[in-house]
Amino acid sequence: MKHISDRQLSACIDNDLTEAEQQFVRAHAAECAVCKSRLDAYLAAQTMLRRLPQVKVDEEFALTRIRARIASEERIEEQEGIFHAWRRFMYPLAGVATTAAVTLALFFSLSYSGEQALLSGKTTLAQGPMDSCVAEQETDEIIRGYQDMQQLYYY
Repeated sequence: MKHISDRQLSACIDNDLTEAEQQFVRAHAAECAVCKSRLDAYLAAQTMLRRLPQVKVDEEFALTRIRARIASEERIEEQEGIFHAWRRFMYPLAGVATTAAVTLALFFSLSYSGEQALLSGKTTLAQGPMDSCVAEQETDEIIRGYQDMQQLYYY
């Protein structure tokens, strides 16, 4: 058996149905326990609402309050919009700043370690312009040292 919809029950209570539809809803509710309990619940709610005291509202006061509420909600939405727009620009900017900070840290740490090597007297081929003869001489010394080590350990 198909039950009556809430919309039909509400319309029946408000007398918004035709006479035939009203009779159909009431006849169905008399036979169907589920629809009868729903109809009774709607009738009880309507009775309770009718018993509430009537409140007289100053229309101008109500309109002023409604307009103020709408204006405050619009301000909140506008502030949230500004915040979200700010975030769209700040996240990429934070990434760029982080990359720059890491790059500077690496640059200064490498240049500081190079200064320490110069101060300690140790030089490498990558530490500035050298005469090609000096570079070749140092390379020959490194090769000879390597050959000497091979003779010590392998012979």
